[in-house]
Amino acid sequence: MGEPAATAFLGFVLRFIPDINFKISLASIKIATLLLQQDVASLKPHFSALLGHLVEKLSDSKQIVRDMVMDCCSNLISRSKPLVFANNILSSL
Repeated sequence: MGEPAATAFLGFVLRFIPDINFKISLASIKIATLLLQQDVASLKPHFSALLGHLVEKLSDSKQIVRDMVMDCCSNLISRSKPLVFANNILSSL
């Protein structure tokens, strides 16, 4: 998958992260994590939206969802500068 297609797919997947059905949300977070791990998608257009959804999901009642969010966040930190990550977290509060 090329970068433009992967970036568009990441944007599509982001819409399902806040879903109330935890299986849909969990699968969406897992797909986003895999895209980040493989470094195929451009993160810049979706960084703030992805981080906002992940911060919201940290309060999910299911531990498996919170664990997947932390995994995705660690991939975000490794793909971006930690200061950029921290500034976006603070601005989303």
